[in-house]
Amino acid sequence: MTETVPPLIRALVTGEGHVLREVRLKALADSPDSFEETAAEAEARSDDYWTDLVGPVSLSDRAQLLVAETDEVVVSLVFVRVDNDRIAHVGSMWVHPSYRRSGIGQKMLDNATAFAQRVGAKSLELWVSAEDPGARQFYEADGYRLTGETRLLRRGSGVQVQHMRRHFRAQ
Repeated sequence: MTETVPPLIRALVTGEGHVLREVRLKALADSPDSFEETAAEAEARSDDYWTDLVGPVSLSDRAQLLVAETDEVVVSLVFVRVDNDRIAHVGSMWVHPSYRRSGIGQKMLDNATAFAQRVGAKSLELWVSAEDPGARQFYEADGYRLTGETRLLRRGSGVQVQHMRRHFRAQ
């Protein structure tokens, strides 16, 4: 029996637009009602779009695109950005179906949270699909609470998303 190597969680760096594109397309194919962007929209974007997206984020001290890799395959993604009001926005969270309930999602969220805290965020916010109670429960277990705010995922989708927030304890 071979031992499973824990996933490597790392920030994407300049020049890795192709990595983001690949994992984003996997996420959109697997969970189309979890993201505002559609697979068709993502597919139509140029290579320069993906490169131009990763570059500034990789150089920012207020945002990160994190991936988890196992056997050199990206199996998870999360984006975190802290705005000027010290609110961290978490998005693009996705874990490959084969790795769900393995702890990778929690490690990704923990890394995004730790980053947000390092740069002075006072709270974290995200939107979760009302169609995915498992995702909502995952975030609730991490201290997120529904704010009562809802909106459509995207025009014409019919899918509602719910706003969630987690406050950090005063230090």
